Amino acid sequence: RRRRVSPGTKLPFLCTVALSWQSCGTLALKLQTSLLSAPTGANLVMSMAGEEELEGASSANEDEPLLPQTAAAAVTSVRQRLCTQHTGLAVAMLLALVSVASAVINLCFPKGPDAGTSHIGGVIDALSLPEHKQSDFFIFTHVSDPSNLDSYLSHPLSELVSWYSLKGILVMYVMPKMEWALMLGYVSEVAKNPKLPMPRELKDLHHKCRQWMEKVCQECNKTQTPDRMRILTPLDFKDVLLSMKDRLGESKFNTWFGHTTYDAPKLIDSIMRLRALGNALPVFRFDIDVLCNSNTKNDMSSIYAAVLRGLEDFRKSVDDPFVQEFVLSQQYGGVPAAKSKDFQTWNRAFSTHCGPALLATPALCKSPRPGNHTYMSGDLADATDEATMMAFYGLQHVEGEEFLQPMLPSAADTREKRQEEDILRLGNAYIGANPTRTVISGAALATGPGVTLDMPPFLHTDLNIMWIDDHLLDRLTQEVDGNKRRPRPEGVGQARVVKARDPPHNVAKHTLEVDIPTLLYGIVMDAWVNNQPDGYLLKYGPADLAGNPKVQDAYASVIGGDGGTATAKGTFSSAVKEARTTGNLAAERIVQFCEDLWADALTRMQDVYWQWINLPAPKLHGKHQPTFATLWAAGRVCEHAHLSSYCENADFEKLGQGMVLPSWDEEAREAKSRANLPSLEKKHLNQAVAAKIDELIQSVTRHVEWVLLWPDVVQAIRSANVGLTPSDVTWRFSEALPEATE
Repeated sequence: RRRRVSPGTKLPFLCTVALSWQSCGTLALKLQTSLLSAPTGANLVMSMAGEEELEGASSANEDEPLLPQTAAAAVTSVRQRLCTQHTGLAVAMLLALVSVASAVINLCFPKGPDAGTSHIGGVIDALSLPEHKQSDFFIFTHVSDPSNLDSYLSHPLSELVSWYSLKGILVMYVMPKMEWALMLGYVSEVAKNPKLPMPRELKDLHHKCRQWMEKVCQECNKTQTPDRMRILTPLDFKDVLLSMKDRLGESKFNTWFGHTTYDAPKLIDSIMRLRALGNALPVFRFDIDVLCNSNTKNDMSSIYAAVLRGLEDFRKSVDDPFVQEFVLSQQYGGVPAAKSKDFQTWNRAFSTHCGPALLATPALCKSPRPGNHTYMSGDLADATDEATMMAFYGLQHVEGEEFLQPMLPSAADTREKRQEEDILRLGNAYIGANPTRTVISGAALATGPGVTLDMPPFLHTDLNIMWIDDHLLDRLTQEVDGNKRRPRPEGVGQARVVKARDPPHNVAKHTLEVDIPTLLYGIVMDAWVNNQPDGYLLKYGPADLAGNPKVQDAYASVIGGDGGTATAKGTFSSAVKEARTTGNLAAERIVQFCEDLWADALTRMQDVYWQWINLPAPKLHGKHQPTFATLWAAGRVCEHAHLSSYCENADFEKLGQGMVLPSWDEEAREAKSRANLPSLEKKHLNQAVAAKIDELIQSVTRHVEWVLLWPDVVQAIRSANVGLTPSDVTWRFSEALPEATE
């Protein structure tokens, strides 16, 4: 809609966006040239709203400019509508335009619309950036198997990094485990012998990825998006790794990086984030099976929406002066209320796998070893019980809600009674991560500048630890930095993406030997981060606890004071805090630290035992069927007719036998409440489980040492010139292999 402004010096400047909401799902947008005038202080003529907003904002005098207050209100109105009604690519485009409009108003009226001052020059400067130089975000994903690259690149990824008003850079980091080990060995030797030839495997991988990138960039040139698709390998980060080796010294470098672990890609993720500091560019991490799957093959709208929402969330967090350190993400698919009995829905719903909550039916437990198994179409469906799944995760049906919602804490009169009720009603949220509220590493996870700089990734362990890169990082940040009161703005992280997780080929083996131990390590670490009795309340937002005065009082007590008065309330988090504050952790302190970690672990394992043995065991074919979680937590795996080989066959993984010894379970199963459970000591645990907890304690202790070393690593990573590292914004594609000489 063209508007005329009062006479004076006129500057043709910007456009007005008109959004029509005539019918649901039909959106129309129109861009027209507008004039701007400022005889005594120009007002930006910009509106963005539905027809009713535009009509209401119309001035009686067509020559009178639209006031910025009205424009800002219109933009806010449209954003709220889109955020609650968004679906598909069309709305993603509209959300992008709303973001641009909001940014323009903020630039023109830095003191607010009521200040009546505009800074047109700043707007012109911001909007005059050439398209090929514009970068609004990074996307990082790890490709562990190069043979899948052709399949991944058949997805419309180039559109993802250049769509409408937003431009980004996608980094696909190709790193098989063997090549990373070769790279670390090469870096250790090449500093002493600059002419050392590259390992053939590294060179071949790098050459193949360069060929892929050349092909992709040729395609991108057709759409004016060169250098936005980067397919990188360990050799691309040689200079950064050499800088780290020089900074740390050969001995420390070999100590910390001489052993290859599964979590090595997290180092490259951190390198990207650290080198992007200074430009407020978020790095969104996606799992490759989220970014590229059958749902995104021809339609990337869910990824568009997640990136767009992530940008809004990131900017909102950066702009909030009370949010100093933050971790953000979007969500996986969740459980639609209409599909709460479907296995595949649960399998892809959350970061926490649903395998432990499956019923241990004979069909799933036959011959757990060796090899893969083919299940009948109904086997997984039979093992999926709605009530059991909801109890395991702590979810409920809520009338009018499309998705299952979290169970809320009890309103009992006393803490003791409330905790006895909550341990059985809140599921994962009580002992681990709240499935619908937690951040997720594979769903557009982003860290704020403070977290990027201050919190090193958890490396140097051979254990798979549930939530180590997301929920536990978030909780640890809150404890160490004292920002539990406002870890992020309300309402962020609402977009959903599909996690294309396939069921395991051998359910019993994978669940008992991998999924449940992995989950236990995360559950124990959750207690190490905060071991307060009411600490689980921190996994809910203030809105969740509204209307529950007793819980609100306990919540306020757990949060504690702000800033300097807030203290870390976990054995692990307090050690990290001490290390960062004092610059060391005394040897005698480490001894006590390990003892305290063991005490916390045993207490938390009692929680796990009590919650999981009380999961529903519905009847199937006339017989009660316990879950895999129940059997494992109680050490009853070998009592199952089809799982007895875990005790009878020496070749079976002893970790699959369960958490506690049958003798302790025999006494504990008589308890009538969590408080009445017998004391649990290390000697009561399955020896394989006890050994893994010892290993977990060693990993945590090493991480405290890693925290002390992190400032040197940060300086080494950021020491390379801007544009030298292939993940830098200003880097440009070259076919040449990096030289092995100085």
